[in-house]
Amino acid sequence: MKLFNFFKNSNETEVATPKIINPLPEIPKSIIIDENPPVEDKSSLSERERIDFLIEFDYETEGIKDGFALPNQNVLEYKLDRYKAELLKEYDVLIDKKKEKINKLKSLKNSADNIDTLFTAEVILDITNLESQNQTLISEKNKIEEGNGAFRIIQNNYKIGYIKGIQKFKETLIFNK
Repeated sequence: MKLFNFFKNSNETEVATPKIINPLPEIPKSIIIDENPPVEDKSSLSERERIDFLIEFDYETEGIKDGFALPNQNVLEYKLDRYKAELLKEYDVLIDKKKEKINKLKSLKNSADNIDTLFTAEVILDITNLESQNQTLISEKNKIEEGNGAFRIIQNNYKIGYIKGIQKFKETLIFNK
């Protein structure tokens, strides 16, 4: 090594190993991996699952929040009207889809009426099934419009939560408990 340094020109410098001045900071695991599950998008659900999603939603928790934040009778009535309108809208969408399917099957039946009797009989059976399902949806919708049926579940759960929220409001803000 000493001989090598002897022949070294004074202008030459030794190549040094690079020093890491600032090592890269450790990347948190939460940036790379999403630890929070995605929120369920109700648009990807099937026809009946959207209605079930609306019925099974946690209205009691919503009622507790609203009862604590806004203890007012108008809030209760407006929220229930909104929930009822959302449920009726889903029923309208389902009824329209069923009617569309029925109309398509009727046109298919007319086009295949004289060609294949077995296929025509299957189409008639499908039309009959869809019409009975449609009548069931219409009767459920009528019950909801009256304030009964599936809406009664939503109404009861929301009112229970709303009353609990008002009690919590009374205890915390009025009695300072």
